[in-house]
Amino acid sequence: MCAKLPNIENRVELERWLREDYYAQLTGFLSTSLEYLHNTVNWGVVTTIGIVAAIFVREQFPDLLSWALLWFALPITLHFGVRTAKAYINVMRWSSIQRHVQIHIMNNPPDECDFLRVIEIIEKYHTHWVSPLARIDVIYKTLLEMGYGYFLFFHSALLIYVGTKIEITGPTFVIATLGFLFVILEAFLFLFKSPYLASISVDPETHRLR
Repeated sequence: MCAKLPNIENRVELERWLREDYYAQLTGFLSTSLEYLHNTVNWGVVTTIGIVAAIFVREQFPDLLSWALLWFALPITLHFGVRTAKAYINVMRWSSIQRHVQIHIMNNPPDECDFLRVIEIIEKYHTHWVSPLARIDVIYKTLLEMGYGYFLFFHSALLIYVGTKIEITGPTFVIATLGFLFVILEAFLFLFKSPYLASISVDPETHRLR
C-alpha cells in the first residue's frame, strides 16, 4: 500500500510537469555536471603536475623554498579533489533522478505508488540536496578512480624526501604545521560541513551505478 495524492488534478498536473518539463531539464543538469566534472579533473591534473614539476626541476631543489612551495601546493591539490568530489556527487544525483523518472515514464499504465516514489526522490535529492552516495563511496571514487590519491601520495613522498634533506628549524616546522592544518580543514569542511554531504540517504540504484 502507498499513500494517495489527495487531489487528482494535482496528480495530473504533477505528472505532466514530470514528463514534459522536469525530465527535459534533467538532461541539461546532467550535461552541465559532467562538463564541470571533466573540466575540474583536467584543471586539477594540469595544476598539480605543473606546480610539482616546477618545484622539482629547480636547481636548488631540495631546499627550504621547495619545502614551503610543496606545503603551499598540497592544499591546492586537495581543493581540486574536493571540487571533483562535489561534481561527481552531482553527476550521480542527476543520473539517479533521471533513471527513476525514466522507469516511471516507461511504465504503462502509470503506477501511482511508483509516481509518489519518484516525487519523493526528487524532493529528497533535488529540493533538499541530500547526497545519494555515502562518504566512503565519494572518497574512494575521488582518491582512486579520479586519481587524486596518487597525486597526494606522490606529493607526500616529495615532502618526506625534502624533509630529510633540509634542517628542521622553527620556520620549517611552522610551514609544515600551517600546510597540514589547511589540509585537515579543507577535508573536514567538505566531509562534515558541506551541504553536499550534510545529509546522506544512499540510493541503491545510485550505489550500483557509482
